[in-house]
Amino acid sequence: MEIIRETKSEESLDINQFIDMSGITFENFNFKDDFKSIKNVFDNALSSFSEPLTIDFDKFKEESQFKDLYLTESKLKLRGFVENEEWTTKISIQSRVVEIDNSQIKCDCLVDQTERVFELRIFDKSLFDHIETLSVGSPILLKIYSKPGSSRIDVLDGEKIVDDSLFDLGDVYSNIEGKGLDKPFFKP
Repeated sequence: MEIIRETKSEESLDINQFIDMSGITFENFNFKDDFKSIKNVFDNALSSFSEPLTIDFDKFKEESQFKDLYLTESKLKLRGFVENEEWTTKISIQSRVVEIDNSQIKCDCLVDQTERVFELRIFDKSLFDHIETLSVGSPILLKIYSKPGSSRIDVLDGEKIVDDSLFDLGDVYSNIEGKGLDKPFFKP
């Protein structure tokens, strides 16, 4: 593509020199008139940036139908997510918050659902920072991944995921009431 120039005046020549120096090529371009109209377009566009640009992120979050997808994608890109990472062990544990401390959170974790085996596990509070409605009794889903030399814990809000009835043990101990099992074996 070649540069076509009109050199009718000294002003046109300066514009052509500018175009030559910038490496931009045009065909059938009347530099004197068209450059002024382009300059007006750029001036108008640049003047719109003279005021501070503000984005209402709350409105964007509410209106975006792809909110979760967008947020997940952006977080994965920021953290340098490895797409096809192979984990040798993948465990999902249903749990419930038992105690919230300044630096840690204790969870009652159902480690064996068939035998109803629970363990009290303590986690760093920062793992739960993204859960807005965290309180004692909140259901939590823990996803634990491990492989040689590495492990990862994902803490998810368990609302509508964790079965709360699994943590209701009131009926389990009702059948031993009055059987003498609530007394010590040895008398001092």
